[in-house]
Amino acid sequence: MSLGLGGVLNSTVNLKSPDSSFVAWRGQLQYIRALAEDTLLIVSGGLQFADRPLPAAEKFSLGGSQNGRGYRQDALVGDSGINVSLEARFPIVRVPELQGLLQIVPFIDLGSVWNKGGSTTPANNWISGTGLGLRWQMSELLSARLDHGFPLISISNNRQENNIYFSLSYKFF
Repeated sequence: MSLGLGGVLNSTVNLKSPDSSFVAWRGQLQYIRALAEDTLLIVSGGLQFADRPLPAAEKFSLGGSQNGRGYRQDALVGDSGINVSLEARFPIVRVPELQGLLQIVPFIDLGSVWNKGGSTTPANNWISGTGLGLRWQMSELLSARLDHGFPLISISNNRQENNIYFSLSYKFF
């Protein structure tokens, strides 16, 4: 849950929305199921509900490497929203000496945003993307990810198509 300060500490209170008086409920959920050795089904999602128009930093966004692969980062933004992602991870190469594993990952992402009160909801407020990725677990501490996403629904401000996302992760603790 996120609460606006509503005028406390000289925060912004405008006659018109958005201002610092708001409540936004956020939630995330993830379900992971082992289908076989090193084969996973992952369903994840998120949602946000706002009681009024929100400042830009508090809005729910879709698009990018986490919730809308196939679309540019923050392709759709709204006061409230929901997203769901489904992916399966299948092993293709194991390197036991390094505890390494390379997986191929087909995925599909879906989401929608909408606005509260005086804010205008985008004409097309749904996105859906699909694609294929690779996950390389190099050790217990180091992993890499590469996803190639394709948009399934055209939105007017999506100037990038067929997006590629790469990340490298290291667990310090």
